[in-house]
Amino acid sequence: MINNLPQLLDVDIQLSCKPNDVFSFANNVKLHCFEDKDSEIIRLEFLFLNAGSVNQDKFFTSAASANLITEGCGELSAIEVADKLDFYAAYVERVSERDSTSLVFYFLKKYQQNLLPLIEKIIKQANYNEKEFEVYISKQKQNFEINAQKTSMIAYKEFYRTIFPENHPLSKFGEREDFDKLSPSDVKSFYEDFYTSSQSEIILSGNYDKEFAREIESYFGTKSWGGEKKNKELKNYFFDLENYFFHLNSKNKDIEKTINKKGASQASIRMGCVSLPHSHQDFLPFSIVVCLLGGYFGSRLMMNIREDKGYTYGISANLSSYRYASVLSIASDVKADKAQATINEVEKEITILQNDLVPLSELSQVKNYLIGECIRNLDGAFDKSDKYSFLMKLNHKYDYYKNFIDTIKSISPNEIRDLSQKYLDLNLISKIKVGDTEILI
Repeated sequence: MINNLPQLLDVDIQLSCKPNDVFSFANNVKLHCFEDKDSEIIRLEFLFLNAGSVNQDKFFTSAASANLITEGCGELSAIEVADKLDFYAAYVERVSERDSTSLVFYFLKKYQQNLLPLIEKIIKQANYNEKEFEVYISKQKQNFEINAQKTSMIAYKEFYRTIFPENHPLSKFGEREDFDKLSPSDVKSFYEDFYTSSQSEIILSGNYDKEFAREIESYFGTKSWGGEKKNKELKNYFFDLENYFFHLNSKNKDIEKTINKKGASQASIRMGCVSLPHSHQDFLPFSIVVCLLGGYFGSRLMMNIREDKGYTYGISANLSSYRYASVLSIASDVKADKAQATINEVEKEITILQNDLVPLSELSQVKNYLIGECIRNLDGAFDKSDKYSFLMKLNHKYDYYKNFIDTIKSISPNEIRDLSQKYLDLNLISKIKVGDTEILI
């Protein structure tokens, strides 16, 4: 597929997430609209910008608030809500993240009049009753116990504990006993504090009309709703943008760890560090470096460690995005006796990037892949609205993808080398291995 895309580098591609309409309601809530006249489906997203886990006082509160929000609202029981959603063929997607939470409703255009009253109840009158809460907690405990045994999960948690300070919200993870410390009133309180008109944006996509926009305003835009809790200053949890590696500068920090998981048939590795915030001028070009290293099937790590060495089925490098930071993460499940060899090969590939100019043919391949991904990710109103939501979470503007395309086209081998030297410092990259230490090498 990549070989069929060389023409993309020479095409004038204009990509934008700019909405077709933006309506400002009386209560200061904004409705951002993406039009698709051919669609019979409506996508209606409520983005709560501060309802992420960094703002919770107890572990698992944020996720519970999203997952239980349809389990009874107003006078309706959980079964009645489920029956109504099923009757109108509506689907609710919940996305609970570190910074924010989104509730996305999908439904047929012909049922929009029927569903708005129900959606209003779900958004404004969630009950979080004891019975549904206990069922949910019981299931979550079971899932937690299963996931906690996986080497990949152990490596993931230890990696974040290593790269962030001890008191940082991204270095903290709940344990099984923390489920027992959570109550319905905790979840209800979080919901009342952060599912509010003052902290929300509404994103509409599909075959909408102005009349439907006015109806949304009548339900969600006339008066303020929810509480008005003063938000935590999230930026204090992160770092000075001019000194974003501050927490790794300590020479005493242990950034290389091996964890024993007796009986594990394979090993999990996790490497990386805290990296650039999206607002940094080097973020977009550095993301191209990360893609070249391990961001797609033809990447250097895949070609070396999977195709050549056969140590793993897959290895990836990516930048996980947060509001004030990103995290460079290199991850793989490998043969237990090849864990250290895999780490050595990753370091070798990074060193090559820092010293040798990438061949133009390889750089062209990466550029074509990334441009193709940008086009695919903005193919239609639903995709645009989804990416627009992503940009809003990170305080970005409409022209993000235009700037990314321009950066992809213009980046040179010299820039790739310079960025690798600047932001892939092997002395700052944490290295986590998890496996059976009797065979772990």
